[in-house]
Amino acid sequence: MKICCDCGSFRIDWDTRISPIVARMCACDYCTETKGEFVSDPSSRVTFWLAQPSNQNIVTHGHGTALFYGCQNCGVIIVTSEIEGELYCVLNAKALNIKDYSLDNNLKDFSAESVQERLARRKNNWSKAIMQSNQKS
Repeated sequence: MKICCDCGSFRIDWDTRISPIVARMCACDYCTETKGEFVSDPSSRVTFWLAQPSNQNIVTHGHGTALFYGCQNCGVIIVTSEIEGELYCVLNAKALNIKDYSLDNNLKDFSAESVQERLARRKNNWSKAIMQSNQKS
């Protein structure tokens, strides 16, 4: 699946084969405010390019174990976490206009997790990721 944010600042190639795609919502203040609807597939790989790096914001929250990549025009696009030398991610289906996904309306509250539990959950549930430094041709 080749997708990008509306303004083209982020370009993503996601080799998922899951169907149906189900998005989750996090209950933390930041995710609630940004209204993210996150999807992942642990058997897939996401390759992403920052086509317009000047349009990006990168922030971190809480335990500081994830980077939230946001487009100044389109919102949070991708969240990454480096675990044991590997990069993992979730994609914001809403911001990327991914078609044909459903939404799990139960907010996920991860506030009681330890850092180790959080990283283990991400490693088991998030997609593996590769960030490319150049725009895909």
